Amino acid sequence: MASDGDMSTYWEAEPGAKQAWLEYDLGQERTFSRAVLFEGKEEGQYCRILTYEIQARVDDAWQTVFSSAGGWREQATPVSISVPEALFAPTTARRVRLNISGASDSPIIHEFELYER
Repeated sequence: MASDGDMSTYWEAEPGAKQAWLEYDLGQERTFSRAVLFEGKEEGQYCRILTYEIQARVDDAWQTVFSSAGGWREQATPVSISVPEALFAPTTARRVRLNISGASDSPIIHEFELYER
């Protein structure tokens, strides 16, 4: 669900969870340097994610390629479920993890998208 291209579906962590992670298998190694996250159940809902990391599985170890500096909440409260992009050095990996290290309530994710700039 959190990466199916359908904005009517979403993934939600267990009720009250302040930390969670989602792992994605891209099917083959791909290069990416930009991520976009669509958060919240509906347009205008307050974003819940406070701090997060984007990690890539490189050489059989998780490496952090992006770490938030205060979270998307400050940038997106309460505008839209569309959240600003995260930009980082080009990374090549097959597996990617969105590690939510802090949230105000159960994180809700509609889509997590990766791109090569």
